[in-house]
Amino acid sequence: MAGSALAAWAYTGTQVSRCSHSRARRASRHARAGPGRSQASGYLAGGIGTWDGELRSYPTATTGDLCDATARGDDLLVLDVRQKLEWAWGTIPGSRTLFVADLPRQLATIPRDRTCWVICSNGHRASIAASLVDAAGIPVRLIGAGSVTEYRRHCRQVPAASR
Repeated sequence: MAGSALAAWAYTGTQVSRCSHSRARRASRHARAGPGRSQASGYLAGGIGTWDGELRSYPTATTGDLCDATARGDDLLVLDVRQKLEWAWGTIPGSRTLFVADLPRQLATIPRDRTCWVICSNGHRASIAASLVDAAGIPVRLIGAGSVTEYRRHCRQVPAASR
């Protein structure tokens, strides 16, 4: 995701932030206090360029791409990783709702025979979820630009995605 402070999310639960040293320390403190995280193991001193572990990537898409795929009748698996409260405000018809913090325990329930399109309200939680899905060996596509609200606003006349 261009411009995002979140550069990667390792399956071990370690957040790697692409920012200055002082901002990384603040992000580490924030991660320790964040919902669903009991502790952060720190930050990557020197930035993402100093990372010596595996780097992976996966395809990204926009809500327009998702709308087009739905309109074509593609057999879609759409994973909405927002919180329960947000689902009450509306979901993509036929999508599966699964909060990002619950995803690690639910990865075995995600089909592996098709691409999982992951979406949230702004791309941050979706990027974390997409990294987890990808690490589990499930084909994934991140909706990093756009949101469920944007999809619902612009793609009203398309058939529902499959579960």
